[in-house]
Amino acid sequence: MKKTGLILLNLFFFISVFSQKTEIENVPRVIDLKDSMTAIKDQDYRSSCSYFAVLAILETEIKRVYHKEVNLSEQFVIYNSKHDRKCEYPNTECSGPNENFTMIKKYGLVYEQSWPYQPSYFLKGYPCGDIKEGDPKAKELCFSQQKPPHEVSKQAFNIDFNVNMIENNMDSVLMFLANKKKPFTFRFPLDDYNWSDSGLVYWNDSIMAIEEAAGDRHHICVISGYDLNKQVFFIHNSYGKAWGKEGYGTLSFEYFKKYAGEYLYYVTISNPDKNILPPPPEAPKFEYKNIEIKHQKNTDQSIDITFTGEMQNIGWHSIIARSILVTIPNDGATEMMEDSAQYIDLSDEEKALYKDEYPRVVFVKLPSSFLKTFIWPHNDPLKLTLPKELLQYESVKNSIKDGKRRLAIISSVYYFDEVDNFKKLKRDFYILK
Repeated sequence: MKKTGLILLNLFFFISVFSQKTEIENVPRVIDLKDSMTAIKDQDYRSSCSYFAVLAILETEIKRVYHKEVNLSEQFVIYNSKHDRKCEYPNTECSGPNENFTMIKKYGLVYEQSWPYQPSYFLKGYPCGDIKEGDPKAKELCFSQQKPPHEVSKQAFNIDFNVNMIENNMDSVLMFLANKKKPFTFRFPLDDYNWSDSGLVYWNDSIMAIEEAAGDRHHICVISGYDLNKQVFFIHNSYGKAWGKEGYGTLSFEYFKKYAGEYLYYVTISNPDKNILPPPPEAPKFEYKNIEIKHQKNTDQSIDITFTGEMQNIGWHSIIARSILVTIPNDGATEMMEDSAQYIDLSDEEKALYKDEYPRVVFVKLPSSFLKTFIWPHNDPLKLTLPKELLQYESVKNSIKDGKRRLAIISSVYYFDEVDNFKKLKRDFYILK
């Protein structure tokens, strides 16, 4: 009797394994969920990949259930995650998908136009621009950024959804994508040396050494399909459309097997008939006109840069004006200056003295209130000044020492959003004689 039971158990195990193997062999050769996904976004220079990954799969599930493409606010989830102070990483810009889901269920969601994404506050001109990320002096504001005002928070809505995990092995992942046809989040070790703008990820023997040297550096993005012929997964990333192929890349099966990490999450909306998806608020199109930039060299050799112009329907977005000292070829044509310009890296001593890594001046208009119109009038323009001391720094003088290049100033006005990031509104060049 015991022998018969053992035979039946082995037979059942054999049939189960054979059945799963047969299923794997019969899955489609290619699954590409790109058309079912929502738009590619750009996290910019922030460690906010997990927020983008979580909202990407939630937006896609909303699109599947309600047949509507929505754009949810990462910034709203970021604030709630950091301000709640129960998150796993309170003193960094990063987070984990699990805590993001928890914060979404606790505080709800708002649309992107209600509380737009912001650049890192550690950038020059922002509230924490003189502090390095990771510095214990960095305050909560550096990570949570501005508190959404009441008029934004009252727009929050909830969606009933379940968070599920996929078993962490190749067969389970391939079967899930073939049968469920849903994207899922994925965490893996990565360093810039292994992943260029080509959008390709591959495993090699040097990756682990690079990872160990760089510390615990990981990235979270969304897997949105596979190609059995090429032995790759498709990736929906958060580095903007300029990265990879319109924001999509690939990750090899080999890399997945080596570094199949945590956070293989997908979502399912429960009780879709009971959920009420509010319409997004009206968002008039951002417009600008008559933006002018002028440069004036003063008798003390400092340079004044004035900005005038008008911007409309700014909402909660940031406006940035910047002037930076660069070098350009002596024999370069004026129309080629932008392509041939090179930044000047200041030395460590100069950085400490000037409190910046580049010779530049920056103005930032933070969204302290909902703005319909913002004007720099001619009788009261924005004025930035590049101090004369910058021209005397050794790094600046050495950059043109060989006589092949000369100094110039690039001055620009930007509007920031999560699609275009620093969208250039106006740029002007000034060649120093």
